[in-house]
Amino acid sequence: MISISQVHYELEKIREGARSTLKKHQENIKQLQAENTAKQSQIDYLMRAQEANWADVERLQKENASMEKKMYCLLRENHLKDERIVTLEKQILKFGPESSNKKEQMSSSLTKKALLCCSRRFSSKGNNMPPETHKIFFNT
Repeated sequence: MISISQVHYELEKIREGARSTLKKHQENIKQLQAENTAKQSQIDYLMRAQEANWADVERLQKENASMEKKMYCLLRENHLKDERIVTLEKQILKFGPESSNKKEQMSSSLTKKALLCCSRRFSSKGNNMPPETHKIFFNT
């Protein structure tokens, strides 16, 4: 049979083991809390960086839209100048010594030349051209 002193001794060993385990658990909890705090700091940093990236993306999109507007304004200006050149060349033809048939051929040639210039100008951007711009340039 087990004596009371042995029971007390076994109980004390169990208590000591429990205290030791509790202390280890508390240390682990502190370590995990420190790791969690560090990870939360990283998350906060990454979220701020992501917000800054989105701000950069939005700024670049606005700049791109502005540049595209400027580009289309310049293209339209070039187109209008081409049209003016063709008009002036046609007017010059009227006063030239050539026959009326030859004048019509040259006038038609000038119109084709203007359309060719326009199509070359917009060939790389034609697919990206907004419908309202397409209407302005091609009268569609």
